[in-house]
Amino acid sequence: SVAPDGRGALHTLGALTAPLGARDFRGHDAVARVQAADGWSWASNPSGRDTTVAADLRDGLELTFARPVGAARAKLVVDGNNTRWAAFLMQQFVAAHGRATAAWYDSLDANPAAAHRMFAKLADEAFLKVAVWSEDRWQVQGLIWEAGPEVVKRQVLTLDLSGVSGDTVRIRLAAVPSFWLIDRVSLDYSDDRPVTPSGMTCWQPSMDGRSGWSPARLGPFPIACPRCRRANHAAICYGPPAGIGSTCRRPPIRRWRCSTG
Repeated sequence: SVAPDGRGALHTLGALTAPLGARDFRGHDAVARVQAADGWSWASNPSGRDTTVAADLRDGLELTFARPVGAARAKLVVDGNNTRWAAFLMQQFVAAHGRATAAWYDSLDANPAAAHRMFAKLADEAFLKVAVWSEDRWQVQGLIWEAGPEVVKRQVLTLDLSGVSGDTVRIRLAAVPSFWLIDRVSLDYSDDRPVTPSGMTCWQPSMDGRSGWSPARLGPFPIACPRCRRANHAAICYGPPAGIGSTCRRPPIRRWRCSTG
């Protein structure tokens, strides 16, 4: 199988190593929550936190993995997604600009350096920061990008273990409390294999459900499902029009779907 990193590069995955242990920043055992992709996710508790105390402004997991002899690199594999709270706060952040929202967007387009600084601040708050215990201190190695609240997404981050000693690896995942649901965390010590991406055409059914298929334009648009005739949902269908297994979906938040083929 393959999975992307935060920049969209694909990495091949081999045997995944589950954590030997995992505790959140308050010391609670969380290993059972993150050993398997089973939907029983770990989530931080936002209650009982004092915003004047620096330690209460972040939560996360400290995990321990077995390390093969001489392993100097590994791929961290995280299956997770953001909470609806994280998405709501982002909506509020944009909405706070009020009628000046369009002008704010234009200002960011006109000043890429300012846009980069703002994005870096947002990433520091919303993304999952990854650090490895190396040379007697936590060393930040990168970020797991925001994933949205709708579905669990798998992401990869390549870790440098050259400064790690011993037969275990300690990894720290940190973010704003209650921003992430983490279903599984694992390590893959295999080397990346060559990957050749191939494209598929995205098709959409006709509006009346009887006139065949046409290349789709991406994005939300009203369209009627050929089977149930319900409108106001987006259709994303991959493969040849004559193929089977096409799927038409409404936005996941509405939890409705139909299949045709």
